[in-house]
Amino acid sequence: MGLLHIQNSILFFYLSCFAIFFFSAHSVVPSPSGSINNDISALLAFKSALNEPHKALSSWKNGSGDPCSWKGVTCGPRPARRVTSLDLESLNLVGPISPRLSNITFLKNLQLNSNHFHGGIPRELGLLSRLESLELMNNSLEGEIPSTLSSCSNIQEFNLGGNRLSGEVPAYLSYLPKLNMLILGNNNLSGGIPPLLGNNTSLTYVNISTNHLTGAIPPALVNNSALIFLDLSSNQLTGSIPASVGTLSRLLYLDLSRNNLVGKIPPLLGTGINLITIDLSSNNLSQNIPPSLSNSSSLHYLSLAKNGLTGEIPPFLQSSSALGYLDLSQNHLSGDIPHSLGNQSSLNYLYLGQNQLQGSIPESLGSLSKLIELYLPINKLSGEFPSSFYNFSSISYISLSENELSGTLSPNMGKNLPTLRILDLQENKFEGQILPSLCNISGLERISLAGNNFSGSIPSCLGSLQNMSEIDIGWNQLQSDDMSFLTSLTNCKLLKSLTLQHNKLQGELPASIGNFSVHLQSLWFGENKLSGRIPAEIGNLDGLTVLFMDHNLFTGGIPSTIGRLGQLNALFLSGNKLTGPIPASIGNLILLNELYLDDNKLSGSIPSSLGDNWKYLEELNLSHNAFSGGIPKQVVSIFSLTRFLDLSHNSLSGPLPPEVGSMTNLVALNVSNNLLSGEIPPALGSCLLLQYLDMQNNFFQGNIPDKFTNLDGMIELDLSNNKLSGEVPSFLGNFTSLRYLNLSYNNLDGEVPKNGIFSNASAVFVSGNKMLCGGNPDLHLQSCSEGRKSSHTLKIIIPIASVVVVILLSLFCVFYRSKKSASKHLNDPIEHMYPTVTYTEILNATNGLSTENLIGHGSFGSVYKGKKLLRENNVAVKVLNLQQPGAIKSFVAECEVLRTVRHRNLLKILTLCSSLDSTEYGMGSPISRQGDAYSYGVLLLEMITGKRPTDDDLGDGSSLRSFVVLTVASPEKMMSMSLDPAISQELEDEANGSNSRAQMEECVKSIIQIGLSCSSESPGQRMGMDHVIGELKSIRERFPKFK
Repeated sequence: MGLLHIQNSILFFYLSCFAIFFFSAHSVVPSPSGSINNDISALLAFKSALNEPHKALSSWKNGSGDPCSWKGVTCGPRPARRVTSLDLESLNLVGPISPRLSNITFLKNLQLNSNHFHGGIPRELGLLSRLESLELMNNSLEGEIPSTLSSCSNIQEFNLGGNRLSGEVPAYLSYLPKLNMLILGNNNLSGGIPPLLGNNTSLTYVNISTNHLTGAIPPALVNNSALIFLDLSSNQLTGSIPASVGTLSRLLYLDLSRNNLVGKIPPLLGTGINLITIDLSSNNLSQNIPPSLSNSSSLHYLSLAKNGLTGEIPPFLQSSSALGYLDLSQNHLSGDIPHSLGNQSSLNYLYLGQNQLQGSIPESLGSLSKLIELYLPINKLSGEFPSSFYNFSSISYISLSENELSGTLSPNMGKNLPTLRILDLQENKFEGQILPSLCNISGLERISLAGNNFSGSIPSCLGSLQNMSEIDIGWNQLQSDDMSFLTSLTNCKLLKSLTLQHNKLQGELPASIGNFSVHLQSLWFGENKLSGRIPAEIGNLDGLTVLFMDHNLFTGGIPSTIGRLGQLNALFLSGNKLTGPIPASIGNLILLNELYLDDNKLSGSIPSSLGDNWKYLEELNLSHNAFSGGIPKQVVSIFSLTRFLDLSHNSLSGPLPPEVGSMTNLVALNVSNNLLSGEIPPALGSCLLLQYLDMQNNFFQGNIPDKFTNLDGMIELDLSNNKLSGEVPSFLGNFTSLRYLNLSYNNLDGEVPKNGIFSNASAVFVSGNKMLCGGNPDLHLQSCSEGRKSSHTLKIIIPIASVVVVILLSLFCVFYRSKKSASKHLNDPIEHMYPTVTYTEILNATNGLSTENLIGHGSFGSVYKGKKLLRENNVAVKVLNLQQPGAIKSFVAECEVLRTVRHRNLLKILTLCSSLDSTEYGMGSPISRQGDAYSYGVLLLEMITGKRPTDDDLGDGSSLRSFVVLTVASPEKMMSMSLDPAISQELEDEANGSNSRAQMEECVKSIIQIGLSCSSESPGQRMGMDHVIGELKSIRERFPKFK
């Protein structure tokens, strides 16, 4: 007797003795010589604890005679006549398992599978020393497997699968000498597989799948030559597959799938003559596929999917009549598909998708006459659809998507493949028409031809396919001037998804779309040329979860009936010509996750009710519209917004509500190109996950909030073209993720930091802040030492301020005085009346209008000290704040006083100049392409509006450009107030033809946009003249009627 055998015998004896001692100390042991009455008592006690919805145990009654006739009860032969078997499988019994069953001492078979037993497994069952079969599968039992069951030394079948058992796999299972079948699958067991489990030579069937087992596969387990069935799938096993598994000659079934196994597949695995099933899928196996697997004559099922296997698919050298299922998908296999696969005459399922296979699809695969499913997507396959495939008489599923296949499909495809249910050819290079013969496949359920080059019309006969659930023909070149074919699809009562996205479809949607299937969940009409109004009947599709109608030519308002689509998750209406307000009913879409209304002509205020019910919204885009009024606090306090909120390019005014700080998970916020004012709310610094913040082109003022120091995950920050003041925060240099920072055209002052992003001049923009200094030399800012020198000189110059003269910066006064003195100066040019001075000369004389040179300021302007200007040593420069209401009137009054009053301390006016739309060349700027673009832009605006930059009716403080910007935000106001009278008259003449008027309005707006772009304050943002020419040509082509 070997040492190991002795150790095992001792351990088994110890466990048996322990179990006997345990029951002696804690249990009442019934006499083995008990009568049948003991069995009756135990059965009735068992029943009393149960709930029987179907009265399955109604025959179990006390005093009803022989219990051997009760349902599920079997007794042994006379004279003992004791209960030996209890089989109550699938009787819908509910309750605990009574420990009184241990009193049925002759019980050999306990079969309670597929009921609703709950609680723990009674430890008293270990007293059933004669028990051979314990079947408790598919119940709701909990707790650990009792250690007392080790006393059941005669047990052969141990089946506790499909419960909620926890703890480890008991080690004593290795020492039950007669154990033949072990099933513990579908539980919550953890720990490792007992290392000596394989030493039990009687063990032939092992299923411990779908648990939480860890560690390696014990070598002893796969050294057991008696093993027939081994299922360890869906655990967390690690390590490699023991090589000895390939030597198990009796093995029929091997499933190690859905673990974390690594290494190569054992080379001898396919040599077993009895092996029927091998599933090694969903692991981390690598290297090549062993040739033994492709040469097995017994394999019926082989799955190696979802691993990291490389190399080519080995050739199938012999014709096999057994292989019915082959799955090699989701690996890194390369090379061609072997022609020899066509020899597997019994193959029903072939999955080779999501690899790196190339070349053409072998015609030999057409010989697989029994093929039901063919899955070859996401490879690099080329060539045409094999003609032999039209011979498939049993095929139901073909997927060749995301390859490089080309050519056309056979016109008879629908007749040759009558059993087809799913056809997936998307993302290839197929061309030609969508075949009407597909309508002959009565069982067709899903067709996906998206992402090809199919053209022509959509067959209206598709509506005859009663089983159709999904039609995806988007991203092609399909054309239609009439969308009436949609009416035929109302006959597809099982339709769940319809995708026509990104084609060339045009025309109006019929009202009949409201009669689509009640099962419809997804509707994609976007990126076409659809026009007209969105039918109100779309509100009947209350099962929709996704609605894409973006980038078409839809007009009119958003139908309020959309608010009925209570299941909607995504609504895309962007890129149309929708007008009017946002319907308040959209606020009823409480399940919305994405809402895109951008790039339309929507107007009015943003309804405050929108944010009240949105608990799941993550993306909201209302940009590029004509919304006005304030930003509702409810909209900027939607806590669920995580991806982005875009309100840019509207006419929103007022402050940014401080409630914006409640969006603590927001990643991107864009409120740029509006009319927002006030200070940036410090609460914005509470949005700790913010990475993209764009607030450019507004009227924000004050300092950049100190609380922004919390936004250290920022990637892009744009605060340009506002009225921000104060210093550039030094903490911005500590933002390690920041890659773009634009603070240009504000009133920032002080020294620019040099660390972090500030060391990269190509990523930082600070131009237009005349008081900034220092920083990276590549930013070309003045040195901070020069600023300090100027302030020192100021202390000497200020005392003589009482004798300086005034330079008034406006041409309005010139025109005013010239009108009053018409008789004297009517024929004199302005340059003869006053010496000329450029804006650049004024900036040089005042050190960039620096605060060091500020003498004083009032309600309507500021006065700066200057020197060496117009041959004067000391001058005063008065700068009017034309944004302040009443500034112009005050200035005119001041001009009148200076014209009539004389005093020894009030000397004559030297000259005047203006910064209001006189081009940059008038300000002393050098000749440049950007300057030419600016001049051209102002000229365009003058031509369109019929106004001059100096006209009085532009409003206090307005330049011609800002006047146009304010009116462009309101289309109605623009077309009625800001156009040249001649253009307005043409529009009136076109009023009877709404299409012509609408086109002319669009033409005028397009030209205005060019003028605005060319005259942008920032030279870098101006449209280049080559771009201008291209845009004008495009406008002429789009609107040939108005050449």
